[in-house]
Amino acid sequence: MNQQYLYPQNLKSEVSMWLWSMRDFSVVAICALVSALVFATTKSAIPLAVAGVYGFLTIRIEDLCVLDFLSWATRYFITTQQEFRWRLKHAEKKE
Repeated sequence: MNQQYLYPQNLKSEVSMWLWSMRDFSVVAICALVSALVFATTKSAIPLAVAGVYGFLTIRIEDLCVLDFLSWATRYFITTQQEFRWRLKHAEKKE
C-alpha cells in the first residue's frame, strides 16, 4: 500500500480556485447566479456587470489583487490622516 501525497509549496498560503481565493470565488459564483436570475426576469445587465467587475478586481496573482491595491490607496489617500512636519534647516542646527 504505497500512497503518494501531494502538498502545495507553501502550506500557510490561502486556499484558491483558479485565480481567485475561495471566498472571492464563492462570492463571484453566487453573484453571477443571482445576476443571471435578475437578467432573466428583468433584462437588466447591471448586476451582471457588477459581478464581472468584482470578478476582475479580485483576480489574484502572487497573493496580490487589484482590489487590495485600491483599498490600500483609498486608505492612504482618503481615510487616514497624513502628518507632515515642516522645520527650518537653521532651526535644527541650533538645537
